[in-house]
Amino acid sequence: MSRILIALESGNFNNPANAHNLYDGGSPYRDDLATIVTNWSSATGRDLKGGLTAAAPAAAASPVAAAPPPAAPAAPTMALPTEDSMPPTTVSPETTPALTTAYPTS
Repeated sequence: MSRILIALESGNFNNPANAHNLYDGGSPYRDDLATIVTNWSSATGRDLKGGLTAAAPAAAASPVAAAPPPAAPAAPTMALPTEDSMPPTTVSPETTPALTTAYPTS
């Protein structure tokens, strides 16, 4: 299949003179296409060789009930801080305690 895709994307069959390579016996492209058509039914469940057929009837609806919609998020129980409600933040050696080891070593 890769060989077919590469050839199509490269424009090898844009010229009608080269299109015969898709169906002439002995062509590697023809052999690849025959394999694709043969395996298409197994891969997709659709028959490429059978021609047009009537559409299959729709499957019966499942008896499983639909899940209820998700609940709305709960309202916040407290107000979020605003810039005016927060104290000013200043970091300096005088106001910041020294870092110490919290875990004793043994």
